[in-house]
Amino acid sequence: MPEVSAATRRVMQANKSKNTKPELKVRQALREAGLPGYRLHWKKCAGRPDICYPGRKIAIFVNGCFWHRCPHCNLSDPKSNVEFWHAKFERNRARDT
Repeated sequence: MPEVSAATRRVMQANKSKNTKPELKVRQALREAGLPGYRLHWKKCAGRPDICYPGRKIAIFVNGCFWHRCPHCNLSDPKSNVEFWHAKFERNRARDT
């Protein structure tokens, strides 16, 4: 694996993994629909879903458009280290299915 610069490392560490805007919107919609009582990032569930209803056996994963290559968004590809990013996006999509 190539050495990562300090600036790149800071930028990547600043990416949030919990309580992102899309996740907060989904949680708000669930509350408004009268579906409270969920658990967040439940460790006992496989894959540690963003939102989980253990009693109903429902897990909700809120995936970001960039990392999971949303087909509805017109996203540009990274310009540097193209092979790495292409492989990473493919692994993410394969894992999602």
